[in-house]
Amino acid sequence: MGVVQRREGRLVLSTLAALPRIMAPPEEQAPQENYEPGARIKVYIKSVTLGIRGPQVVVSRASPDEMVKKLFTLEIPRSRPAARSVIHNVAREAGSRSKVSVSSTQANIRSDRSPASASAVAHQTIISELGGEKIDIIQ
Repeated sequence: MGVVQRREGRLVLSTLAALPRIMAPPEEQAPQENYEPGARIKVYIKSVTLGIRGPQVVVSRASPDEMVKKLFTLEIPRSRPAARSVIHNVAREAGSRSKVSVSSTQANIRSDRSPASASAVAHQTIISELGGEKIDIIQ
């Protein structure tokens, strides 16, 4: 979770926990998203390097699969650990749509009815976090 500080051209600069400066280069931004100063956003950390001014953290909102996969693992409750869903693959067009391939760890439970998709509130939270991006869950 980060807070947008400002834009410098097409770069978005924000803070993340104790790190004063992280950046999302244009290729790591979702095309339809507008990053307003003060906005709280969830990001995926792509890389961390040590630069002249300290650590340089590059984050992504448009990662092809990791952003969606991490949001699902954060938002979906593990209410029934024995009937857990497993995310296999994610195909994503950032800002437009995503397809998530899931299966269940139990043979008698359909994976598209398991906790990964049954929680409508969590599903809506993920869609909102991704700016209205459509998400299809495929068994």
